[in-house]
Amino acid sequence: MSRFKCYGVSKGRGVGIFGTWKECQEMVKDFPGARFRGFYSRADAESWLSREGEREKAGYCRHADGYAGPSRK
Repeated sequence: MSRFKCYGVSKGRGVGIFGTWKECQEMVKDFPGARFRGFYSRADAESWLSREGEREKAGYCRHADGYAGPSRK
């Protein structure tokens, strides 16, 4: 199994692309609702982070009842 080359964090103490799991973990550990993923290429991480930003702008969120879609305000 290959190791991830980098990690993307879209919601945490810091947002961005991190080169090690340790750096990523510092941003997401014990952070409520943290969103992060491991990637085999930096380009894939950048693409995901960009899509996550668009998702956030559109007001999408996941609710406790399982609903995932535009925020219900």
